[in-house]
Amino acid sequence: MTHALYLLDPEPGPAWAPFAGIRPLSELRAGAHLVRERWETFVGAETAAIFALPHLSGFPEPGFPRVEPRRVVPGPAIF
Repeated sequence: MTHALYLLDPEPGPAWAPFAGIRPLSELRAGAHLVRERWETFVGAETAAIFALPHLSGFPEPGFPRVEPRRVVPGPAIF
């Protein structure tokens, strides 16, 4: 059975400044790889969507999973 991978950005706070609100946090680099790429490797699935702050919906970058506000997702899924 294949599970869909959804990344959930945390609520913005001082620990994420100045990065929060500019781009999804899962699209930041952690060493040589994006946070998203590390999760995809660990889980063995591609990211179906990133749930981030509402104003980041439709974040335009080539090869990037869709960014949308939080919503109910039918399972099976991994968050």
